[in-house]
Amino acid sequence: MNELKVRKPLCYTYRRPYITQRAKKHAGRIGRKRGNMKQSFYADEYRRKLTTAEQAVSSLPDGATLVHGLAVAEPPALLEAIARRAREGDLRGLKVYSFFPMVHALKTVLALELCDVVQAYTWFVNNADRSMVRVGLNYFVPNYFHQLPRFCREFMDIDLTVTTVSPMDRAGYFSFGTSNDFISTAARCSRRLVVEVNENMPRVFGESLLHISEVDAVVKIPFRFWRFPFPRRSRKTKRSPPTSPG
Repeated sequence: MNELKVRKPLCYTYRRPYITQRAKKHAGRIGRKRGNMKQSFYADEYRRKLTTAEQAVSSLPDGATLVHGLAVAEPPALLEAIARRAREGDLRGLKVYSFFPMVHALKTVLALELCDVVQAYTWFVNNADRSMVRVGLNYFVPNYFHQLPRFCREFMDIDLTVTTVSPMDRAGYFSFGTSNDFISTAARCSRRLVVEVNENMPRVFGESLLHISEVDAVVKIPFRFWRFPFPRRSRKTKRSPPTSPG
């Protein structure tokens, strides 16, 4: 009995490489077009949300709860705009939660002249706010550092979160940079999130990414980060030789 031989179609044997190459080129053009459309969409959303620091915090009501970024993630322009409203009598009963407050927070929302309109809470007592805690101008909230995300998520009613982030990429993502700690949870648990973009903030991947769709307002104020002063050792200082045991 003769076996039935099935002949492959001509288009399959000869035209497949041509069709595949053509399809790849077409798919590449479509992909680039869609990528450019998405990039343009994120850029348009970024421009819509880009505003000044004063306008970004103008809707903050009296008695609101504020959480700001840690250390170099303190947004100086946003904190200054909030403190200006408090100094002008436009904002009262503000509750500010800080962890290891630095120069920007201490000169703005945590300034001594604002203690009658700002109630400060600290999650960590350092040299800057230890005297304020001692006299009752700042309340210490006992905690372990790993508990702070849970505090923000389950036990706090946050109205505004402000922090410093790295510039947005083509996919619409910022990065929390050096402050991927409790602030990433507070940012997603607050009623309003305002970020201050700083090109000097390093970009960190993983769970440190923040999309433009999660942000309510964007402020771009370039500034240089402050540095920790390291003491210089004198050349005259000599190390003592190690002593032998016994």
